[in-house]
Amino acid sequence: MALSMDRRLILLENAARKLRPVEIDYRCGKDNQVETRVIEIDEIPPNKKTGEPYIRAYCRMRRETRNFNPGGILRHRTLRTVGYQAVMA
Repeated sequence: MALSMDRRLILLENAARKLRPVEIDYRCGKDNQVETRVIEIDEIPPNKKTGEPYIRAYCRMRRETRNFNPGGILRHRTLRTVGYQAVMA
């Protein structure tokens, strides 16, 4: 059963509040390739132009903070690990 966007955002906000990383299957790029990533969510603010939420998170695969469209998340799993990794400069 697929999650509604509202329910997924609530679960992702809970993971962020508890400092839990999230593994996502994410559709990205021009070719809609699906990649599995582990992200550490900083915030889920509304887009200033559209008002639609987006996810600002540190991507462990890319080793940088990125923005994610919640509509591109096909599946997510909150990891049991508590606390985010330190970002090395």
